[in-house]
This record gives sequence, structure tokens and C-alpha cells, in this order.
Amino acid sequence: MSLRTEILTSLETVIQIPTLPEVVMRLQHEIESDDTDAAAIARIISEDPTLTLKVLKIANSVLYHVGSEIVDVRQAVTRLGMSELRNLVYAVSVLRLMPDLPHIDYKRFWRHSISVAYTAKSMLRCCGAESGVGESSVSGLAFVAGLLHDLGILVLDQIIPEQYALALNMAGRNDGDSNAGEAGGESLPLCAAEQKFLGISHAEVGGIILRQWGMPNSLVEAVTFHNDPLSADEHRTLACIVHIANFVCNNRGIDNGTSVPPEGFSDACWDWLGLSVEEIPAIIDMADQDAEKSQTLMLLASA
Repeated sequence: MSLRTEILTSLETVIQIPTLPEVVMRLQHEIESDDTDAAAIARIISEDPTLTLKVLKIANSVLYHVGSEIVDVRQAVTRLGMSELRNLVYAVSVLRLMPDLPHIDYKRFWRHSISVAYTAKSMLRCCGAESGVGESSVSGLAFVAGLLHDLGILVLDQIIPEQYALALNMAGRNDGDSNAGEAGGESLPLCAAEQKFLGISHAEVGGIILRQWGMPNSLVEAVTFHNDPLSADEHRTLACIVHIANFVCNNRGIDNGTSVPPEGFSDACWDWLGLSVEEIPAIIDMADQDAEKSQTLMLLASA
């Protein structure tokens, strides 16, 4: 059995692979409904007392607090909006989802993921109408796609930790390990090293997990192709947004905790999204601001 086949089998059968809480799935379905309202959203969130407390804490934090204190979830929905509440619930739920793993710096990983999420959401302001950012599959899910884009890294490190450590070494880790690079004698981008050594990349694994969770195809495709966005089909715009947000965060020193050099950049994404070189400083500035928000959100969500 090839390692790829072994991994695919594990993704179907290993029980320790996490699933999103039911409240998240119900919330996603409710927000996509044509007749949803703030009361329905509040009822779903309120069914999880721990989640409710964290949402209220975040809604009253320096990230969002304006005016009087928010004392119940319905007020939070009204003030922040359903989409923003959905983003917060995803962030809090996913942070609770995965354990600290042996080869990944947990805090750096989630700071990177949340920063990419915020940057992807912020980038919508820079994209032209010709890119199709007004479509709900893009504007409503940019944050979630950014948050989950590297989920496959955590899954691979959980189900095949020894083999994944070798794949990380092949990708050219610079962590003082004298054996780094011995798995193939060359330094490769992470996805290429994973594909060469494991037969599958973390991007593909992430897409498989999202499909198992019943996530929208727009999210599945954006995560699967976030390192090769022009290979995406129907949801190429969302994949391009996550790709650029990921690249910018990596190159601002907000890395994913693998100690592996960042992936390359697809110049064609700029053309696809209708972006110009003049907008680079604004995107970088957004990434820096979003990194600060990410740090605050992590502290609040983990408290």
C-alpha cells in the first residue's frame, strides 16, 4: 500500500480526526438560509454555553466593543452582523478543535491562520468588481477559507507524525536539526515536499476534511488550491484571495509554525483579481493590522 493510499484510508477511518461542532454546521446552514434572522442565530449559539461566553467576551473586547456592553448573543448578532458572528464562532471552535502537535508550533500556526483569515477578508476591499468578489461564495467565506487553509498540516502531523516530520525536513526546515534535508537532499516548497514524500499535500488533505465536514464547495476548492489558485475551477477567485493573503502574511514574518520557507507566489492572481502594484502597500498594511487583531482574538478565545 502506498503512503498516499494509507493516508486517504486514515482520513476515512481514523476516529481521532476532528469534526466541527454541530453548532458550527447549523450556524453555517442558518446563515445561508433566505429567511434567517438574528433571533435564530442567537438561539443556535446560545445552545453552547462555553461558546456563548467566548463570543460575548470577544464582542465586548477592544476588537469590536463600541457603546454599551453586550450582554446576550442576540445583541452581538445585531451589532456585529451574522457574517461576523459566523467568523467568530468558526475561529473559537477551530481553536478548540485541534491538539498541540509535536512538529508544529501551535501558537504560531493559529496566529498565521487567523491573520490570513482577517487579511483575506480585508482584501475584498481592494479587489475590483470584475473579480466577482460580490458573490456570496467569496465575500461571505473569505475569512473561513483563510482560517482553514492550512488545516491539512495539523491533520497530517496527527495521523502520520513520523513520516510528516521527514516531509518537513525535506522541505528544508531551518530549526538546527542536522538531519534536515536528509529525506531527499534538497530543499523544496512544503506542498512539493509533501507530494514527493507522502504522495499528497496538506492542501489536498485539508480539502478532503472540509468535504467530509459538509463544507460548501467554494471552501473545499479554495483550501485545496490555495497554493495553486489558477488550477481552481468554479471558485478561483476565493482561492486567489487566500493565496495572496497567505503569501503576504508569510512574508511579514507571520508564518504557520512549521519552520519551512514559505511557498512561492502566483503573479497571475493579481490579474485575476484586478489588483495593481499600487495596492501592495495597502495590503501589507492590512496584514500588519490583522496580525495584531489575530493575537488578541487568540488570547480571548483560549482564555
